[in-house]
Amino acid sequence: MYIFNSKKRLAVKVLCFLVLLGMTLCIVNKCYLSKNHYDSNGVVCFKEIEPGIVVSNTGSSHGLYGFNYNDLKNKWNCFNFALTSQSISYDYEIVSYYSDYLAEGGIMFITVSFFSFYGREETDNDNFESKNKRYYSILPPHKIKKYDWKEDIKNHLLPVINDEDLLRILVEGKETGEENWKKIWYLNAAESEDLEEAAERAYQRHYVDNENIIETKKVREGELKALRDIILLCKEKNVEPVLITTPLLPEYKDKIRKDFLEDFYKRIGKIAMETGVEYYDYSSDMRFIHSPALFMDVDHLNEKGALKFTGILEEEIIRKRLLY
Repeated sequence: MYIFNSKKRLAVKVLCFLVLLGMTLCIVNKCYLSKNHYDSNGVVCFKEIEPGIVVSNTGSSHGLYGFNYNDLKNKWNCFNFALTSQSISYDYEIVSYYSDYLAEGGIMFITVSFFSFYGREETDNDNFESKNKRYYSILPPHKIKKYDWKEDIKNHLLPVINDEDLLRILVEGKETGEENWKKIWYLNAAESEDLEEAAERAYQRHYVDNENIIETKKVREGELKALRDIILLCKEKNVEPVLITTPLLPEYKDKIRKDFLEDFYKRIGKIAMETGVEYYDYSSDMRFIHSPALFMDVDHLNEKGALKFTGILEEEIIRKRLLY
């Protein structure tokens, strides 16, 4: 009888401890969420998404930093679906999940970089897991690659247990990502970069370290399929898809071999022809190639450059298509 009572008391103590631990975690997590407004993954905007999106874009960092809707948002509901290092296949997963937010008769710029559908599969990259975490807060499980329920709990339900800056955040708070954006998007490549050195680093990262695609031209067929799927989805939603490549500085583009560019243009041209969409290549646009002050680095527009670029798109493409 004594042993039975001891085991019972132990079980009660363990249960009380687990309940207390759970309650403490929930309280700390709630406090953490109230103080942590930092958007290191760029996904906070998805919490503020509103239906009736008329002008939008997809893409990786070229799309994220290449579009600035400040001058358009008083005319139309605009939204940027791009995230840094985002694959076309994840572009599709995001657009398909939020497709009901798209307004009929709208327009979507599908950003394609020269390396977008070349190289190794993103799930084979060393940084895949760390990058993949951001999607747990904006996509359902079936749209997340290599879904892990444990990561879902850590990153969505209890993000407090996944942050190394926990104590500082609980004491001081952590503000929005505006400071980080100012450090990056507001940079001036003409002042902050040795353009030739920066171009070489970017070239090595995009074309050499990435399965040496400059030589192999290794294509990810799944990404090409995803590109076609986005186009098809837009048409089903009565949204006009437009393929687009954002401005680049010549220090960067000139490093890309002609035969590789020919391969890219051949493939993107085939998709454009077969799907009946238009492709606009602004990578060597004269309004940008001699103006490094419009770039934050050799292949990304800064805030000022993106505002100018989006204004050009309004004049040359958007106004001609929208009936609003």
